Amino acid sequence: MDLVNQPVIDARVGRLASWLSMLSREPMLTQAQVTVATTPDPGTRLAAEVATTTRPDAPPLARQVLDDVVHRYPAGSATVDTLVSLTYTPTPGRSLTHAAVCRDIALRLPHMVSALTGAGAAPAASRRTATSQGLGLLQSALRRSARQP
Repeated sequence: MDLVNQPVIDARVGRLASWLSMLSREPMLTQAQVTVATTPDPGTRLAAEVATTTRPDAPPLARQVLDDVVHRYPAGSATVDTLVSLTYTPTPGRSLTHAAVCRDIALRLPHMVSALTGAGAAPAASRRTATSQGLGLLQSALRRSARQP
């Protein structure tokens, strides 16, 4: 998470609470899982980021400050990855094809991704890509579930 003040943190927590509340009204959703993976970072990520984003014509003082940050900051830093997994089960008694269920869910994915972005999640590279990938994952998951007894 980036460095933010308390009002921003409060707003993000409120948006995440709204997102979780929204899940309770999500049709066909049977499970939701949030996984937070924290990995120690020896500082190589910060050094690589600074090296690739520092302009060669940057003022010497700015370069010196960045060098100092790279050498002093890494101690105790971490990489945090958060994944959200949603499991959908078609409603019993409804005659929907797997493709229809996937399309129905894929239509709601952009809104769900947008709501998570408002809660502080990193924005998806492309809403269309996220939706397309989500549709592909949904289709393969539903195919697997259809084969199970």
